[in-house]
Parts: sequence; structure tokens; C-alpha cells
Amino acid sequence: MPHSAPPFRFAEAAPDPRLRPWLRACWEFTVSEGAPTTHHVPPDGCPFLVRAHGSGGEPMLLVFGPRTEPLVVPATPGQRQVGLRFAPGATLPLFGLDPGELVNSMRPLPAGGRIVPAALLDALAVPDLSAMAEAVDRLLLPLVPSLQTPDPLVVAGLARIWECAGREPLPQVAAALGCSPRTLLRRIRGATGLTPKQYVRITRFMMTARGMLGDDIRISHLAASGGYADQPHFHHEVSSLTGLTPSELAARVRSTEHRLAE
Repeated sequence: MPHSAPPFRFAEAAPDPRLRPWLRACWEFTVSEGAPTTHHVPPDGCPFLVRAHGSGGEPMLLVFGPRTEPLVVPATPGQRQVGLRFAPGATLPLFGLDPGELVNSMRPLPAGGRIVPAALLDALAVPDLSAMAEAVDRLLLPLVPSLQTPDPLVVAGLARIWECAGREPLPQVAAALGCSPRTLLRRIRGATGLTPKQYVRITRFMMTARGMLGDDIRISHLAASGGYADQPHFHHEVSSLTGLTPSELAARVRSTEHRLAE
């Protein structure tokens, strides 16, 4: 008996390695029959872009900043959305958008910047995800020589937070990078709009959410393995970041097919 398609499918295609300092992935999100009427977008600390449609049906590009609040969007069977996921802090060199002003908000892609909206709309209109990623590569690679490279301290700090799943004390992270906690705070917040503590919070959540794909999804186990103080703390964090309970989040995670770029 054939298996029915999962309600949600999220797939990514990796960009050309030369774009990795600014672009993490091209993505595609599809909705099948039987899906819930809303999709809760999980925070991952990255800004992203969506190819959307205006009130008159015209295509448009929306740039979203990193989130520390729930983002809930409508979901309709047959729906397909595509876009780009950027590295933290990439909105300023790519689009001239202040990352601090984008946190928990979005803006239309501004005209007059280094990326022509019409050209990016065309690249994202390619129906196949792999071909779409290649079209985006062709559009963005000529910009690489003129793009400001990310602050190496910010890159190293966020990488260390991710590698330790947010469990290493921030003063220890700063010491390992040869700077003070205040310097780490100032540089990360200035480049990305979020503080190191907010990245720790998001990283811990993301690691725990990935654990929901495993065999043991008992809430008590997930809370403990994620480093949360107790179950109420875990419930509060999941609710404040996604608008769901841990059980609801686990059901959404397990009902979504994930194909992530490495």
C-alpha cells in the first residue's frame, strides 16, 4: 500500500561554496492534502527571503529578519513557496538592510541595491529546486568580489555556540576567541541584530527540535537532553519561540519531510 505524502515538505539546495559566507541555502516549502491550515516557522537565527505575491497577485520579494517570536503563516494544499536562507548578518552587505531593524519583522526587497529584484524573482521562478539554486548562483556570484566579508569574530562566535549546542557559558566562548564578553556581545549584535544569549536560546531550541525526529520524544527526555532547567522551562521556551506546545511541535516536526543542505 503506497505511503501518503507528508503534510509538509521542506527541502534545501546548497549554494556555490563561494557564496557560503552570505547565503546558506535555496529552499522550497510545499503543502499536501491533510496539512494543518497554518505553518509555524521555527526560528534558526538566520534572515531569509520569500518569493511571495501581492494583493493583486503580482510576485514580490520579502526579506525577513531573524526571529525571537513566533511566525505563523497560512498553509493551503498545493501551496509551494520558495526563497533563500542567509547567513546571520548578510542582509546589510547584500541589500543594505540594517539587521537590527529586521529582527522579528520583514521588508520588501529594496530597489536600487546591488541585487535587481526582477532578476532575483526570475531566478526563484525556476520550478526545479536544484535548477533554481544554479540560477541564484549565476546571479549572485558576480557580486562576491564587491561584498563585505563577515566579521570573523562573529562567524567564529556563532559557530562555537552551535557546536556546543548553546551549553558553553558565554564568558568561556569569549575567552576561547580571545575577546571580552562585552566585545562579543557588541560585535554579534551589531552584525546580526541578535545578542549572543539570543543565539544560545535559538540554538538550544533548534538542537532539541531536531531531537524530535528520533525514537524517544518524551517531553521530559527532550527537556533534559536539551539542557533545559525543567519541563516548565522547556514548555515556556517552545511556546514563546513557536506558539506551540512541545507536543504540538513534535507532531509538526515529525509530519514534515526535511531535506536540508549540509
